[in-house]
Amino acid sequence: MSNPTMIETVARAICSGTIDPDGTTQDGTPYWRLYEGEARAALIAMRKPNDAVVEAGGASLEKAVEANLGAEIEACMAFHAMIDAALAEEPR
Repeated sequence: MSNPTMIETVARAICSGTIDPDGTTQDGTPYWRLYEGEARAALIAMRKPNDAVVEAGGASLEKAVEANLGAEIEACMAFHAMIDAALAEEPR
C-alpha cells in the first residue's frame, strides 16, 4: 500500500472497526472495498466545513504562510488543523 487514495484510507478505517480490511470475501474482493460508499459519503460531507473548522484552517494557514514553509506544507498544515477541529467537536 504505497500511496492509497483517500477513499481507500477512509474505507479501511471504517472497515477496521468491524473486520480486517486486508481480508477478502469469497470472490476475492478485499473487505475494505465493501466500505467505499461510506468512505465517499464521509468525504463528500466534509466538503462543507462548519465555522469552527474553517476558522482553524484559516488560522493554521496564516501561521504557515508567515513562516514561508511552501505551498504543499502550508496546505497540509491547514488540512490537519481543519480535521483536528472537526474531530474535537462534541456531538450535539
